[in-house]
Amino acid sequence: MTILAPTHPGFVLSNVARIDDNGNLRVDNIHCGGVFYGPYISAKAGIYKISIDGESEAVDGSLYCDVYAGGCTYAGREFEGPLSFYVHIPDTERLEFRLSARNTTLSFRSLEINLLLLDDDVNFNKICDILEQMPLDCDMEILFNLADRISNLQKTSLGEKIKQSLVDSTFKNRLISWRRHYEIINSSRYSILRYTDENEFSYDESLKFSQNLKLTRVNLRAQHDRPVTDEDLCILRDHGYNAEIIAATAAYRDPNFPPRAWQHRSPCTSIKERSLVTEALCRIDLGFQDALAVGAGITAFCPISGEKLTSRHGFAHHFNASIQTFYRFDGVETFYLATGAYPNSRMFLFFPKTGVYVDFEDQGIRWYNYETLIHEFIAELVSCHQEVATFLKNQAPPRAAIFGLSNIGHFFWNEMGGLDHALESNSIEGIESVITVPNQFMDYTKLFPELGKLKHIDITSARSVFKKVLSAGYSPVHFTSGSITDSLFDRIRNTSLKYSSLPQLTDRPLIWINVRSGNKIWLNQIEGYANILNELQKEYGRLSAIIQGMDDCQEIYDGICNLTHKNIQIFNGLNLSIFEKFAWASQSDAFICVAGAGMTFLVWFANVPGVAHSEHAHLDHIPWWLDARANALPVFIPDKSQIEEVGSGWYCNYNVDWKILLDLLRKALRIRHECS
Repeated sequence: MTILAPTHPGFVLSNVARIDDNGNLRVDNIHCGGVFYGPYISAKAGIYKISIDGESEAVDGSLYCDVYAGGCTYAGREFEGPLSFYVHIPDTERLEFRLSARNTTLSFRSLEINLLLLDDDVNFNKICDILEQMPLDCDMEILFNLADRISNLQKTSLGEKIKQSLVDSTFKNRLISWRRHYEIINSSRYSILRYTDENEFSYDESLKFSQNLKLTRVNLRAQHDRPVTDEDLCILRDHGYNAEIIAATAAYRDPNFPPRAWQHRSPCTSIKERSLVTEALCRIDLGFQDALAVGAGITAFCPISGEKLTSRHGFAHHFNASIQTFYRFDGVETFYLATGAYPNSRMFLFFPKTGVYVDFEDQGIRWYNYETLIHEFIAELVSCHQEVATFLKNQAPPRAAIFGLSNIGHFFWNEMGGLDHALESNSIEGIESVITVPNQFMDYTKLFPELGKLKHIDITSARSVFKKVLSAGYSPVHFTSGSITDSLFDRIRNTSLKYSSLPQLTDRPLIWINVRSGNKIWLNQIEGYANILNELQKEYGRLSAIIQGMDDCQEIYDGICNLTHKNIQIFNGLNLSIFEKFAWASQSDAFICVAGAGMTFLVWFANVPGVAHSEHAHLDHIPWWLDARANALPVFIPDKSQIEEVGSGWYCNYNVDWKILLDLLRKALRIRHECS
């Protein structure tokens, strides 16, 4: 048994971590990123039990631990509290553990490593339990051999799952066949004729196999003087990959297409107010989307030979409520450039032969668990191998614009903004079809009637996106933008006038109020909003308010109405159409909202000043809102010290004094008066 405390000299701590008086490691502020790595100790080959004594302290946060040795990740676990798991580790002189936080504070006390003595007969029952827990976390051959030893010695009967998954020869043969498919698909000059068997794999079976592939992450920070650490540089060199060439791919801008920044900074936000994420977003360039749309393709450099390559073959995958696209390049090795998330920026390079992926950290942020995304993509490739072969035969496949973000703010900001750019730049001329995926918020042809002339494919299931786009023969282009332009603003305004009508408003000012149930709730919102309106009534005599929220907020709406003065005219905005929301927003004089998607209509398209409040985490997003709209009017927020969180982390509930919000709302109303 080896117990490693955070004070072990081999651990390298990040600058957000500290050691408290008890010798425990602490991260006191919400953090997303690395916490420590090390300690680079030796270990004999075998199955180990790893026990971690630590916990995430935020409601929606978590921790992630990687077990790493010899350039490979042998296990990864996401957890919130103390955890034990099993992993097979080969002989190594540099066993490493990497702990990272995901939007949380944390406490870490120790890490315990126990080698299981597999030759001891009394441990066979325990081994059976271990095998059931970890069939996809280590090399399958190791598990097969262990299971065979147990069966031959007849010390215990295997569980049904082990019999079916590890010992059954059909399963073993299918695993070998799947690996063969995987290797051939991801080789240069791939052809379906190269297959040696006719096995087919469902997505679920393929995913089970793909999760057995070990992935190794290398972090590229192109904005730094040294883009990779010494250790990551060794990993790349061991596989023949040139870090500088990979950095050139991350930074490449096609000279034939004007650079297009994700967004520009608003004068309303100071440098102090911007997070590192905001600054990273401002560096993103989206010019490659225009190149893809007109058939010029996307560029990358072979990390082995340095050859400049062009890809016109993209594969769309719906993951985490967003479109991710993998563009295939056939250099010395086949590799993929992944773009996606809300910005549709370059995210990482993936090398199937070695399992290495290079994360372009400062092209945005690490949006997702990329390992899960890669495993799903691999599963799709193998389960659709015939469609992949057919698609790759066409050297210049037609392009289709694809969209379908499931967050209303990102839908209008990023995707409708992207389509607006495609029309303004004429990039849309290279598009043959428009593909929509589930959770559309409106008929896009109402906003962009010009697109009605294109073919349309509506995909109703997120799980079928990969196969349906591939079967249709299209290379997908996900147009995005990080800025609300005047042309998009005019489209929204004109379309709202066409598809909505408002009652005659006689009492001014009109205050837009956003209410919320479920999570991220201002706990005293009923009394608080009523008090704010009643105080304003004393100042204005008569005024109006529209209360907007989801349809599960009826009791909140009724509660506010019951407590407000009779000279306050209140409108029910719980069941408005999209265009009715835009129309009401354009008539509002000021707003008071929970920081989030409800601000879409007001800040970006009506340009109304107002007040935003929330738990601490979402307050940090306010600079994004102002940077997205040129000359946006101010959004005032309370200081975090004035907000009492009930719980911690993203989406926790909170309390704030309504008088503080009232004072901020008065500032917004004064600005509105000055602008009118």
